[in-house]
Amino acid sequence: MLCLAPFPPAQGSELPEQWTNTKKLAIQVKQNVSPLQANEVSILRRKCQQFELKQHEFREKFRQEAPFSFSDPDPYKSLNKVNTSIDAWKTTKWKSINVEQMDIDCKKFAKDVRSLDKEMKSWDAFVGLDNTVKNMITSLRAVSELQNPAIRDRHWQQLMQATQVKFEMSDETTLADLLQLNLHKYEDEVRNIVDKAVKESGMEKVLKALDSTWSTMEFEHEPHPRTGTMMLKSDEVLVETLEDNQVQLQNLMMSKYLSHFLKEVTSWQQKLSTADSVISIWFEVQRTWSHLESIFIGSEDIRAQLPEDSRSFDDIDLEFKALMEDAVKTPNVVEATNKPGLYDKLEDLKKRLAVCEKALAEYLETKRLAFPRFYFVSSADLLDILSNGNDPVEVSRHLSKLFDSLCKLKFHLDASGKPLKFGLGMYSKEDEYVDFDQECDLSGQVEVWLNRVLDRMCATLRHEIPEAVVTYEEKPREQWIFDYPAQIALTCTQIWWTTEVGLAFARLEEGYENAIKDYNKKQISQLNALITLLIGNLNAGDRMKIMTICTIDVHARDVVAKMITAKAWVLGGARNWGGSLGLRTAAHIPHPSYCYFLSGAGDDTTPGSGYPLLHPSVSPLVESSQAFTWQSQLRHRWDEEKKHCFANICDAQIQYSYEYLGNTPRLVITPLTDRCYITLTQSLHLIMGGAPAGPAGTGKTETTKDLGRALGTMVYVFNCSEQMDYKSCGNIYKGLAQTGAWGCFDEFNRISVEVLSVIAVQVKCVQDAIRAKKKTFNFLGEMISLIPTVGIFITMNPGYAGRTELPENLKALFRPCAMVVPDFELICEIMLVAEGFLEARLLARKFITLYTLCKELLSKQDHYDWGLRAIKSVLVVAGSLKRGDPSRAEDQVLMRALRDFNIPKIVTDDLPVFMGLIGDLFPALDVPRKRDLNFEKVIKQSIVELKLQAEDSFVLKVVQLEELLQVRHSVLVIGNAGSGKSQGCRI
Repeated sequence: MLCLAPFPPAQGSELPEQWTNTKKLAIQVKQNVSPLQANEVSILRRKCQQFELKQHEFREKFRQEAPFSFSDPDPYKSLNKVNTSIDAWKTTKWKSINVEQMDIDCKKFAKDVRSLDKEMKSWDAFVGLDNTVKNMITSLRAVSELQNPAIRDRHWQQLMQATQVKFEMSDETTLADLLQLNLHKYEDEVRNIVDKAVKESGMEKVLKALDSTWSTMEFEHEPHPRTGTMMLKSDEVLVETLEDNQVQLQNLMMSKYLSHFLKEVTSWQQKLSTADSVISIWFEVQRTWSHLESIFIGSEDIRAQLPEDSRSFDDIDLEFKALMEDAVKTPNVVEATNKPGLYDKLEDLKKRLAVCEKALAEYLETKRLAFPRFYFVSSADLLDILSNGNDPVEVSRHLSKLFDSLCKLKFHLDASGKPLKFGLGMYSKEDEYVDFDQECDLSGQVEVWLNRVLDRMCATLRHEIPEAVVTYEEKPREQWIFDYPAQIALTCTQIWWTTEVGLAFARLEEGYENAIKDYNKKQISQLNALITLLIGNLNAGDRMKIMTICTIDVHARDVVAKMITAKAWVLGGARNWGGSLGLRTAAHIPHPSYCYFLSGAGDDTTPGSGYPLLHPSVSPLVESSQAFTWQSQLRHRWDEEKKHCFANICDAQIQYSYEYLGNTPRLVITPLTDRCYITLTQSLHLIMGGAPAGPAGTGKTETTKDLGRALGTMVYVFNCSEQMDYKSCGNIYKGLAQTGAWGCFDEFNRISVEVLSVIAVQVKCVQDAIRAKKKTFNFLGEMISLIPTVGIFITMNPGYAGRTELPENLKALFRPCAMVVPDFELICEIMLVAEGFLEARLLARKFITLYTLCKELLSKQDHYDWGLRAIKSVLVVAGSLKRGDPSRAEDQVLMRALRDFNIPKIVTDDLPVFMGLIGDLFPALDVPRKRDLNFEKVIKQSIVELKLQAEDSFVLKVVQLEELLQVRHSVLVIGNAGSGKSQGCRI
């Protein structure tokens, strides 16, 4: 803080007066100085005016008497610097010109020029200098473009024509020579010429690459397997290169800069186009020759049948081999393919080979007409059959393609063990053997002796069936079964079922009320006897035979039980009927219209009875064999007068076709199957086609095939696609009509509408011939024979993507049949019976309940499958487990199968839920896994050898993989990365 002391009183009073005096003095001095200041100002102004006047005079004089112009030899040093630099550049040789540096210097000069005073821009020196720098910059741009390596002499000539200046372009050419062209005036022309040069350079590179590629491109050759003739080897690189180069040449032809290379490009285009055409036809001729060579040269039978065409092919063979010899000498592709007359020679060979092919096709058609089943084998297989026609042993390799199950013949052997041309019997795909009723002569042409085999096959079955029918009651059925092949045993069982039910109805009409019940008890005892056999030790063939008979027997038992319950209801009313049989009311039964009990009347412990419960409101009256409940069943019978087996259903009667079916399984017959049988057989009776339709997995195709097996008929299944045309379909119908076989066309509505319209005409042609009872008929301009047992069936998945609506004229030829999801519980029950389970009904209900709950409660995984195929595989496992441990309770066996063969596919999060469901359905059951300790020991050794850790969980997964492979053809191993999928498969 600053402290101020007060003035003394006397001094403080004098200050104002002093300040006033000072101001007065200042005003006085200012007045005295003012004239002096004014005088100085006027002097300075006068001097400025004089200087301005002198400057104006000097400027005018400078303009009038300027000491230089732009053309002066040495005006200023700065101006001289620009001219000196440019003059130095002008002497630079063409190849040494550094355009980039020159351009930098010129731009620097231009910048210096622009920085000069504005008033200088009107001077001649400035204008000249500015134009010089600008023109040099423009010219340097043109020179830079002209330095492009694409520039050729022709382009310099074009530049001289554009600039009207002549000069010689050489190594001595300097920048000054180029500047004489006044390039700054022809910048656009230079750019166009350079652009053209660049484009032509690109063309030049392409043409050089073509020349380089095709000068080294050579054909590869490989020997023909039979003759050793060197053949062209297919080379994808060659074909791709040829296609790419042709596209390149096509693009060049479209270029506006083509003129200089037009001749060369046209030449290459012609060469490669010829090469492409020749290679294409060459490979086609080679393929056809290779195919026909083994037929016309290698098959004496064909040569004998087609002598003229064989001689023609001999000439073709000689020419083709000479052509190939010449080709080997000229390996280069362009040279080899551009030989004069080569294409015409190949075209001629192609035409002559086509004639041979046509003759061969006509020959094959005659063979197909002689043995119509040849329509259903490929041409390659047919040719193989014909070429080995005199060797039945070789032909027998193809028998499985010609017959349903016949795949091998037993031959009569001579003393040395060599097979003779006599057949003694036939083998099925399952290795079942059936003796022919008499020797079959296998000599002569192949189509002739194959017809004998077909006749012998049918005659054998026709001979065996009545013999088996006669001996049926001579011994217990469980012993009689082993005396005959599976097909004979099953057919005769069905014949006797029809006969015995007919006898029961006759006794019923005579007044014996319990006739049908007594027969049902006999059925139950027979079925139980078969189940007992299944539990025992059987070979695979016998087991399959008995399982198939069991499957059909269960249905036969249920049909009879259904008639008993219907009769009981009619006679005694609902209360008496229910009480007399000891059955629960309909309210307690899950399937009141068609339910099954494995127990007898009032007894849930006796296995195998299977009375169905019919709802009173739908119970039919069953008092005679004319009741619809009985008439709607497929009933087999043997007609002694006609010596034929017939199958009756409703008012339709179909003759058994005696196709040998081997030892194949049969479908479980459900109410849905019954309805489908009725519809399909009625369609045949009315001379129509059958059309089962429904979602995937409902058994459309399998039911059709199973009905064919029941009638001893060959069933061909064809998977339809958009590629099928009316010709291929026509050949199929031609074959079916002449063989009398059935054709089942899967997903028929995938064929295009245009083709379906023609197919409608073809199908109607066949049906009209059957209706007219013709032996031969005109099928699309060709007379062919007709066997009236032919059946045409189509299956469809309605509403699926890519499906078409059938034309109305085609719909009218087929009788529709709606297929829905089958009764899984019933199927499961009957399959359990066939696997030897006695408590089949209860276990089936638990099985299906588990799978239904799994489908609803477990997470949705792509690999989960709770459908019919999954059920079938687990049932097979359960059957093998039961046979492997017959003393264990059946519920424990099924529980083990369900647990051990489902756990491997259950994800970790779902496992507690699944185990909880198993525990609820099989309470208080804790069955240990069936373990193979020796196998686990080997697994652990393998794990150690792979330097891995033998953890129990990993060993278990390997065991589960092995178990799944026993029941599945293939297994998909899924899991997170690093969970041991690949290593598990390796072990």
